[in-house]
Amino acid sequence: MLGILYLAECLLTGFAIVIAILPRVMQKKILTTAGERSRNPVFALYPACLIAGVLTQGWLTYVIGCIFSGTGRPLTWANLIVMTMMPLASFLLIARFRKHVKFKPLVKQLRPTASETLFLAASISFACVMMIAGFRVVKGNMIIGGPTAEDMSLHINIIRSVSQWQCVPVQYPMFTGDGMKYHFFFDFLAGNLEFLGLRIDFAYNLPSVLAMVAMYCAIFECFFRLCGRKNVCHLVWLFVTFRSSMGIYFFVKENWGNLGAAFKTNDVYLGKTDYEWWGLYQVNAFLNQRHLIFGMAVAFFMISLFLPYVIRGMSERAQLRKGEDGRVLKGKEYLAAVFHKHMTITGRSQACTAVFVGIFLGLTGYVSGHAVIAALLMLFVMMWFARDQLAFAFAGLSSAVIMLVLMRIFSGSGTPFGVSLTHGYVLADPTLANVMKFFFQWIWLLIPFLVLYVLFGKSVHRIVMAASLVPIVFAFCVKLSPNMTQNHKYMLFALYWLEMQGAIAFADALRAKKATLPVTLRRIALLLLLIPLLGTGMYDSYLVLKKCDTKTSYTLETEPKLLTWAKEAGVTKDTVFLIKNNVLTSVNAAGFLNYLGHMSMAQMAGYNVAERRELSEILLRSETPADAREIAHALGIRYIVIQRRQREEDPFLREDVLSTAFAKVYSAGSDKYEVAVYDTGFGVEIGVEK
Repeated sequence: MLGILYLAECLLTGFAIVIAILPRVMQKKILTTAGERSRNPVFALYPACLIAGVLTQGWLTYVIGCIFSGTGRPLTWANLIVMTMMPLASFLLIARFRKHVKFKPLVKQLRPTASETLFLAASISFACVMMIAGFRVVKGNMIIGGPTAEDMSLHINIIRSVSQWQCVPVQYPMFTGDGMKYHFFFDFLAGNLEFLGLRIDFAYNLPSVLAMVAMYCAIFECFFRLCGRKNVCHLVWLFVTFRSSMGIYFFVKENWGNLGAAFKTNDVYLGKTDYEWWGLYQVNAFLNQRHLIFGMAVAFFMISLFLPYVIRGMSERAQLRKGEDGRVLKGKEYLAAVFHKHMTITGRSQACTAVFVGIFLGLTGYVSGHAVIAALLMLFVMMWFARDQLAFAFAGLSSAVIMLVLMRIFSGSGTPFGVSLTHGYVLADPTLANVMKFFFQWIWLLIPFLVLYVLFGKSVHRIVMAASLVPIVFAFCVKLSPNMTQNHKYMLFALYWLEMQGAIAFADALRAKKATLPVTLRRIALLLLLIPLLGTGMYDSYLVLKKCDTKTSYTLETEPKLLTWAKEAGVTKDTVFLIKNNVLTSVNAAGFLNYLGHMSMAQMAGYNVAERRELSEILLRSETPADAREIAHALGIRYIVIQRRQREEDPFLREDVLSTAFAKVYSAGSDKYEVAVYDTGFGVEIGVEK
């Protein structure tokens, strides 16, 4: 299939770019806090190839599609050009830079050890199970897991607007005609894959699985840099996948007398912190925000590339304490020596790393801006303790510039977000006591291990710990989007870092020789502690699968009759509909552009819905057919869709006037369940407003 070929070409493109710019990711021996250690290069090579290839080939496809947008078949031309030229360019690049890598030794090095095999197998299996559970096609119907329902209505809409109507440049389906403030790139990729022949669930799940495995590989890279021990990678996987939280303690305490039945019948995510019942801090967040998985993979991998600079920087600082004349440097003299030594870029490898990180971190801005901001925050803190600080500065500034340019191009009128200072994150009462209570409930038994990690770890560990706390501070103090719950993405990113570092401390506690308790007894006690440590995350994952069961999931036709009608009626990528408050209906599966769809989604994405809401309500509540025709013409709306939800929620809806003013060109169902489409005869332009 062409979709599979497209993804394969993405990996080939990424491999060519890596050979040319970043060949150091293929080294078997890498610098860790324990010195140089050997690891399987696949944990760096695979995410590097996926990130570079998908972003390069995906953005090229999008840009060329925009160039050919007036032809009526923009994606046909874009894919033809990209899928023809990129393999040729990749082979030329590989041939030009083949001296950077020895292929035969590299193939031998890619054979994983037992612990690495376990890590990879767990990562692939977990990713496949969770992504398929959240979204799949069964007997011609899309099965959408309950936890993902509302978000998926938007993602499916964007995917279908691309695959069915070749809507390039991409429009925001819930608020078309005012730029694209939402992170659309991952949905565009899935839409293009469906256009190339993949069934919609494969088009969405396959890149999601690839991205999730890349995220786990990047986490492995960071973990290995911090401890140099791959034999405990399974512990890191467990800690990162199954979060620590006090939720399991509360649940057991409240249901102690009937625990078995409670575990079976409960359908609420565990935890007492605000909004935790949304599933903000576990895999549920990835099921309905697949773009976040790719963004996390990019963020972890880019930070892993800079970790050796921090390790070298801290080891060199001890040497810099002694001046050339043998004196111990202090104060300004020491800082001047550090500045002179570290405020540089020492070689080609460091320069190439800065270029790679700057370009691809910046291009990730419209995949997941939250992940990019979180990565930049961590890199900013790490920079001050690392060597080659100019590499950090160049990477950070260039990625920020690229993000701002993309924002300027795509966001339309206004800005996609506004920066404002606040405090308390989502806490209803953000007093200091409640903030401390939140953190204790959030990671509870992980806290002692994090304290041990800081106290008995190396200076690099303390720096990385401090850096990983900065996104949390940012989430509590800075508001970028209209809804502060969006900051949970910074919290989730930081949580993964805390879990990873807690796992390293836990592994060190297992290995420690000197302790009050006998070694065997201590290890038994620690292993038993895994149950309350990981219990919340394990139960949450079980609950996600339970909520995604076919019997309790939402069902949507893969090829709805509404879509068939639209194709026969001559609907194009420029046709504007008015469908208020549509969530998981045949409208989403049809991929229509909408003057004003689900209002809360549009508002949370950064759009000002007030004016359009008022104008659309005036249209739908028109007193006379003449008024309805005049307003529809002024707003550029071609079709008006009326569904059950709108009939129930708007007591002033005048469907009788609409049916008199416009011809009903489509009808399915009866009475209040009828889906009716009225043709205004107007609306040839996108987003024309009075």
